[in-house]
Amino acid sequence: MVILARPTAQMKILQKFRALYRHCVRGFILPVMLLAVFNSPLYAKAVTLVKITAFAGATNFNDIMNISGIVMSSLIVKSSGNKNVRGYLELSSQIADTVSFDIPRAYIKVRFPKFRVTLGKNRVSWGEGFLFNSGDVIFEGADLIQNLSYNDLRAETAWLADFYIPLGLFSFAEAIALPFPANAASGTAASLVPWDSGRYGGRLAAELAGIKLEAGGIYGKVKIKPYISIQGHLFADLYADCGIILPESVWDGPEAADIFNSFKRSVKDTLTVTGGFFRQFNANPYGAVTVRTEVKLLPYGEWKQAESAVSGVDPGYGLYIYPELIYAPDSTLSLSIRSLVSPIDLSGIFFSGLSWNIYQGLNILIQGAVQFGEESDIWGWGRNGSLSCALGLEYRY
Repeated sequence: MVILARPTAQMKILQKFRALYRHCVRGFILPVMLLAVFNSPLYAKAVTLVKITAFAGATNFNDIMNISGIVMSSLIVKSSGNKNVRGYLELSSQIADTVSFDIPRAYIKVRFPKFRVTLGKNRVSWGEGFLFNSGDVIFEGADLIQNLSYNDLRAETAWLADFYIPLGLFSFAEAIALPFPANAASGTAASLVPWDSGRYGGRLAAELAGIKLEAGGIYGKVKIKPYISIQGHLFADLYADCGIILPESVWDGPEAADIFNSFKRSVKDTLTVTGGFFRQFNANPYGAVTVRTEVKLLPYGEWKQAESAVSGVDPGYGLYIYPELIYAPDSTLSLSIRSLVSPIDLSGIFFSGLSWNIYQGLNILIQGAVQFGEESDIWGWGRNGSLSCALGLEYRY
């Protein structure tokens, strides 16, 4: 038989003290601890941005105008509130008669006291240039394009591991590894590829007397692509890049003369020089005019018109010009005019676009493009796709 003792006065006091302690922990100390954690630099919020763009357009095809429609959407989720760690995720889709999905960007960027690391799918911009950039050896930034309607004419991304070391205000060193071959289909980070199928490179940038100097290169399978870049300011932002492509076998010659001759042939076949200027003027207290012109120069390219050219395919002409003019009278209206011209055969593309913000994140878009040239030129009137126009809506929220 067990006899339960009646609680003494001391035991009652001890029980009340324990109850008060538990109440303090749950009601005060624990909330304070959680508040400290969620307000510390380790905590990050998520910011989302959705963009939906719908177009109805017409394009000439087989000598008649054909109508079409497309809806493009993107969802961006990025972290905020933590200056040392940033996460970024972008999902995109295109809906027409078929549906496609993509993940253009998904990466983590970490800033340590002496360096920064980026791992994931992202874009890095080497060299200088909006359309023509021979310093962009990762994404072939000097190639011709056919669509001038995008805000960012160069937006390719790739899986990468990037290591960045700041050396000064405008000086840095950067090393990069891209595990998948150039132009490879999107895969997963777990895909297994031989190490020599990837691309590896680096660049070094410094400022000297107000002029930014940059040099680097990328090594891929059987190719080495070095480049140099320069940027300065004289009434306008001026920039130029120079790049070549060297086969890996360029160093295989038994003598110095063989290596020099192989190097000389590579320079003659692949030397590409790009450059341009950029200037923005104030049009009124609320408006601005932006002027940009870029050129692509192949010193050893073709300087005579070819007898016939494939539509939209670069025959290796020695000169291309890209002029651009943007007029924005205020923050709600923007008119852009762009053109891509081949002076060798006097052909090109002319594009004009209007964007009008009518209500908060809602924009009306009007676009039109036309090709000019003859049948034997790169671009020409009367070909499929030589005339197009579109009316659209874009909503951001």
